[in-house]
Amino acid sequence: MTCKGFGGPFSGYYLSAQIWKHPAGHTGRVLTPLNNPTAKSGECLKFWYHMEGEGVGMLRIYLQKLHGSRVLLWATGGDQGDLWRHGRVTVLSYDTPYQIVFEAETEDGSGRDIAIDDLLMLNGPCPPQGFCDFETDLCSWVSARPVSDGVDWDWSSASAPNRALAPLVDHTTNSALGHYMYYSKQMMIPAVTAHLLSEYLEGSSTSCLVFWYYMDYMFSTDDVRLTVYVKDADGLRSIWSEMQSQGAVWLEAQLDYKAVGRHQILFEAKAQNSFDVGDIALDDIYIKTGVTCSDLAATTAAPTTEPTTIPESLMDCSFETDLCGWVQETGDAFDWVRQTGLHVVMPGDGPRYDHSLSSSEGHYLMISAVGTKDVETAVISIPMMLQSTDVCVSFWYHMLGSSICSLELLVETKELQTVVWTRQGTQDAKWLNAQVTINTTGVQRVKLSGRRKTTGSGFIAIDDITVREGSCVNCDPCGFENPSMCEYEQDVMDDTDWIRTASPEDTPDRTYQTPLGHSMAVFGKELQKQGVAILRTPEFPTTAESCVQFWYWLRASGNDTLSVHITQGEELGPALWLLPGGSSQGWEVAEVTVSSPTRFRCTWRNWHGNGHDWIQADGHSPGPDVDHTTNTPDGRFLLSPAQNRVMNQSSRAVLVSERFQEGGAICFSFWYHMNTSGCGVLRTYLWAGNSQKDLFFETQTGGNSWTRVSYTLRGPKGFQVVIEAEAGSEGFIAIDDLYVTPGACDDEEMTTDFADCTFETDACGWKDVSIGQFAWQRDRNGTTTDNTGPSVDHTTGTELGWYMAVEAQYGDVNSYAALRSATMKESSSQCVLQFYYHMYGTGIGQLSVLLSKGPRDTQLWKLVGDQGQGWRRAAVGVGRTPGLFGLIFKASRTYSILGDIAIDDVAFLNCSLPVPQDRCPQDEVRCTNGVCVDPSAVCDFSDDCGDRSDETDCELRGFLNRCSFEHGLCSWQQSDLDTPGAEWIRQSAETTLSEYAPPRDHTRNSAAGLEELTAVIVGHYAIPGARLHPGETSEMLSATLLPSSNCTVRFYHCSHSDCSGRLTVQLRSVQNASDDQVLWVREESRHFFWERAEVTFSSHVQSKVVLRYERGVGIGGDVAVDDVSFSSQCIHDPENSSLPQPPSPSTLPSPQPSVTPCKAEEFFCWLSEGMNCIPASSQCDYVKDCPCGEDEESCGDQLPMQIVSITVHLMLCLPPGPCTFETGPCQWTDGTVGGSGWCRQRATGPMEPDHTTGSGYYMSVNTSQVLFPNEARLLSPSLPPSSSYCQMRFHFRVRGGGQGGLNIFLQESNGSETLLWSYHHGNRKHQWNAELLTVGQITQPYRVVFSSPYLGSPDSTSAVDIDDISFHNCEVSHLPPGGTLSLSTCEVIKGIPSVDADTRAKATKAAKATKAAKAAKVAKATKAA
Repeated sequence: MTCKGFGGPFSGYYLSAQIWKHPAGHTGRVLTPLNNPTAKSGECLKFWYHMEGEGVGMLRIYLQKLHGSRVLLWATGGDQGDLWRHGRVTVLSYDTPYQIVFEAETEDGSGRDIAIDDLLMLNGPCPPQGFCDFETDLCSWVSARPVSDGVDWDWSSASAPNRALAPLVDHTTNSALGHYMYYSKQMMIPAVTAHLLSEYLEGSSTSCLVFWYYMDYMFSTDDVRLTVYVKDADGLRSIWSEMQSQGAVWLEAQLDYKAVGRHQILFEAKAQNSFDVGDIALDDIYIKTGVTCSDLAATTAAPTTEPTTIPESLMDCSFETDLCGWVQETGDAFDWVRQTGLHVVMPGDGPRYDHSLSSSEGHYLMISAVGTKDVETAVISIPMMLQSTDVCVSFWYHMLGSSICSLELLVETKELQTVVWTRQGTQDAKWLNAQVTINTTGVQRVKLSGRRKTTGSGFIAIDDITVREGSCVNCDPCGFENPSMCEYEQDVMDDTDWIRTASPEDTPDRTYQTPLGHSMAVFGKELQKQGVAILRTPEFPTTAESCVQFWYWLRASGNDTLSVHITQGEELGPALWLLPGGSSQGWEVAEVTVSSPTRFRCTWRNWHGNGHDWIQADGHSPGPDVDHTTNTPDGRFLLSPAQNRVMNQSSRAVLVSERFQEGGAICFSFWYHMNTSGCGVLRTYLWAGNSQKDLFFETQTGGNSWTRVSYTLRGPKGFQVVIEAEAGSEGFIAIDDLYVTPGACDDEEMTTDFADCTFETDACGWKDVSIGQFAWQRDRNGTTTDNTGPSVDHTTGTELGWYMAVEAQYGDVNSYAALRSATMKESSSQCVLQFYYHMYGTGIGQLSVLLSKGPRDTQLWKLVGDQGQGWRRAAVGVGRTPGLFGLIFKASRTYSILGDIAIDDVAFLNCSLPVPQDRCPQDEVRCTNGVCVDPSAVCDFSDDCGDRSDETDCELRGFLNRCSFEHGLCSWQQSDLDTPGAEWIRQSAETTLSEYAPPRDHTRNSAAGLEELTAVIVGHYAIPGARLHPGETSEMLSATLLPSSNCTVRFYHCSHSDCSGRLTVQLRSVQNASDDQVLWVREESRHFFWERAEVTFSSHVQSKVVLRYERGVGIGGDVAVDDVSFSSQCIHDPENSSLPQPPSPSTLPSPQPSVTPCKAEEFFCWLSEGMNCIPASSQCDYVKDCPCGEDEESCGDQLPMQIVSITVHLMLCLPPGPCTFETGPCQWTDGTVGGSGWCRQRATGPMEPDHTTGSGYYMSVNTSQVLFPNEARLLSPSLPPSSSYCQMRFHFRVRGGGQGGLNIFLQESNGSETLLWSYHHGNRKHQWNAELLTVGQITQPYRVVFSSPYLGSPDSTSAVDIDDISFHNCEVSHLPPGGTLSLSTCEVIKGIPSVDADTRAKATKAAKATKAAKAAKVAKATKAA
């Protein structure tokens, strides 16, 4: 081809569209030859294109399938510059051959052209946009040589010649053969600049740029810079720059940036003068739009100069088998004891779980705090085996008790031994980590020493010791032990500097609590000068709410101050916390709320005097049976136990608050519980820092319940509250829920019922508690900003209706507004908050719902960004919440002023506690308070009674091996079949780093974290390991079960991402999982709360329940499991025996004939003792005729298992089975989008019975209160392919008047739906009607959808109910009567034809007609509204 329009001929060839020959609007196309179908993962098309000048036109790429339509894959238009650009696109056509079509469209540019070159198709999908490892080419990056003093970046490798300072390996492959982009500046060569330019990227409010760079210079004075710019319509904007030589090492950079419009990333390498000598290289660049770098999982390896995993050292020990290289010292008074949690009977005996395995069977070392002498020590030691100058010693410790002595880490040299780190007294009631940097010069041994005394109580435990070369690098919390100071830095504009210093003898630091520890300080000589010293933290991501905790020690004059500020850029904001100078009583703690919509929080600490300590305890301790916060035995409180008096002297436990910054009055409230027959006293004081304390509360009396106390306190700024317990010789004193709120206390905190609100007349007690101008307000007919705000409310659908709204015109960037409910009390375990939201506009930030209880706010639900024009429904699980609480709607905005967030029609569903009954039905359990609950709800970690009587004495009732994951994984074990490094772990909601993980656990309905002795609990759950890639699996196995009948496992699962993957419950009877049976499958998440699952099975052999997770594809992917329990029918193996290996093929028994002791027309009750035969007609009739009920177990789309003598070893209740909805929804799910959906409902009496028992459960949708047209959809679980004889039996009922109806659709795997059956409101009222529906042969997995359309008219008062759904003759191998099979399902239906194509086509046509009629009615109703 000839080259035209580019200024002259080239030696190579390309394909030109020659658009200069054609007028604007014309198109030209070129097609590839017909290609074979791609693999399912696709293929990658790479190409180069050239489009230069204004009006150059458009270039598009289409996929043309054989005999199919054309699909657009890729497009670009406009001036791309006078250079060749790289393009790539993934092609997916695995079902048919295809062609690629390149299309050029002309515009009005003259003398322009569009050209393509170097087309290449590669196996596998293309890497994501913005990613390049430079192994095969420059991907979409181009070297754009500057006009003045410009050079090109070189695509190079270490094998290229004349590369003096170049990398010896690339980063991707860590070899000399790998490629990277390279810039070199040589001596006496003029200063030159090189630009590397990305492809065009679409604008995003947040993006992350990740790259690896290499910078090595000849001399330290060389000035060769690497700068990163964002290039957009406004020009170049620098986002990162580095000029210092980094040595011969690859380093990673992660940069968050924002770009509103179309933009590019530009890397600039530039030398400042001709004398500079240095090399710069780039590799593994990745640009990801729409996420921050903290959200983006690492996709590249670690720096090549460091190992990817740190090897173990000979000094490590987990104590699982022995003491490893550690030895018991012989010169001490006693020895450390290696034990497990199985030896723990009382809380003071040691931790119930080790740290290594989080298991009661894991080992640790411990000592009792009670000594035989006044002070005695137990010491273990090990020789120093590492040669590094510094080593990091890490270990986990657990210290709990009212009178604990100390734990010390020591180093021994020839001359002396030195205490490097120490802790004294009780600590948080959990395993805590210590990391200590030790200088090894002269060190011969490392020691851990535990001290105890005769008056002690409690224990000290240690576990998981590791020793690594180099300094410790832990920065959370930051103890300033590492010279890097956790990236804290001095302010260059202040008058003096903070200094990182070792601690003086009389002021040990807080981290090590020894003179060897470090802290940041401003010394006295600097304080004599007037000025400011500013220490800046690392830059944190913007957040609507956060909290900073720190420790301080003041020895300054009264004119000096210590304060905490927020900075944005270089500007110092107002003080969030300020304390005047004075003498501190040692290290004191402070907690600063950066921003919060509600009350501020308070941190407390033990005052270590000559008495004892307050300890964190729970209901298993010698104190109250339950805490006040959660009303559960696992809930935490602070406890002062009884103390033995010495010489008639009492022992006091003293708790001190932080210093309160609020001026004026505050309300201080707490709950206490006392049982002190031994003359105990509880006192509270106000302390202003002097020796005098003002007593404001004292009591010696208590009772058998928690009692609330509240006082209005007024003191000088910086005062503290002291709580003192004078212990008696018997009994206890406990406190819980210490709250501090601004302003005076109300005489009595008022509570309200769970009241719905439409906002038509007022705000119904909802109150705006925002800070600043960004606030909630009652509004209608749009907000004041143009084109934002709902034009109609949701309640009435008119401009006259009211709602609550915020608009982005007010407030600063990332401002938030908070709307708080009135105080409510005691919600049920089924409590759900329902509301409608409207989020529309470019300035939309986030809408979230918070549960506010005491000083903590727990996130229940959130949604981010523009959701489109229109009202949408949300349902949020509130769950069981004891005591007083409130709910908060919190809204935030972004950089734009265009947008609104509004809510309407707030409703509380099933939130009141159940009402006591005079008498319970025979099939229900009576609670202590008279409430009736289903037996399946007993001991399932859910307080269904309201007084927790259904959750007490569970082991005595036979519910064994229950696990809430609060203290470990219990008896659940990791699988040998796991993906390496992906084991299930115990996780708390507060410490999770993923936005897709549950923000609270199920057990405690909490995400609160343990502060320093506040007794605030932290909820835990189990999650799969974080190292899973799509398609990889992680398993967790239960303890071994002995043969059991009707064993039920119950658990709760949660995920907020539809990409979470697949969670299954399987039954395993051999070690290699070759005979695993799938009992339950969860494909996707539908709710923003914990969902209950219940699986029933029977087994004739030993087995284990397996929780198996398979990672899905996409961002997110976190799933969590909590509160696993087994029914009393499950028989547990006390020895937890291992499963057998599978038999070899040579040892398998030969097949035996299918025989039973019953006649051909009878059913054999195979699980029941003796020979029980019942009529075959009694099977699957919803009545348990067999003693063990096995006649109702296997009634699904598969045939009941025949009993084969000898060879049958596993019996399962096979899905989908008949669903009576008595114990749950049987995996049927509500798929309604907005509006009122299907819900499980209980019969209210003889006028509205269920079909199964008359007093049981059924599925129902009530449309009487709905004002807008919608469709309620009930979806079956995914069903396997069916036979030609497949039928579905169900019972339905339509109640009330109006226009209610019921349709049944068959939803195929591709999403298409076919109408199977339809009923419109007729004369069958208030009675159950049986239907037997032909499903027929389906060759792919499918679902059945029950659909109830409603128009939302005022006279529509109908309700539709469904009960007792079952499938018959649906197994693919099913044969009609007269075939070779002798057993049938529930009944034999003769002469049922398969659904042929004509019949299905007619049904589809009818479905479309029905939908069209419904749409017309909807339009008419909407217009009328």
